[in-house]
Amino acid sequence: MSEREFKGKCFGVRLQPRSPRKDLHVEVQILSEDDENWSECDQPFSAYWLRELIEQLEAAERALKGKAFRKSPNGYGYVFKKRR
Repeated sequence: MSEREFKGKCFGVRLQPRSPRKDLHVEVQILSEDDENWSECDQPFSAYWLRELIEQLEAAERALKGKAFRKSPNGYGYVFKKRR
């Protein structure tokens, strides 16, 4: 049973069996990259929940583009807007 990996510049996803010999249920393992070293992020989760994760990430992205945040002055990411 082979795993499938999908990697971007900083994040990736590995689709892997829960237990290669006993349980072929697909788990999703989030990966992160730092200085060309890839690491696993905390715990894998059932592929059943992948759509929900995507929906929540999209909601977070929409919120970042909303009124409570602004682009970071250095051009990387976002910062909270100061309250008056």
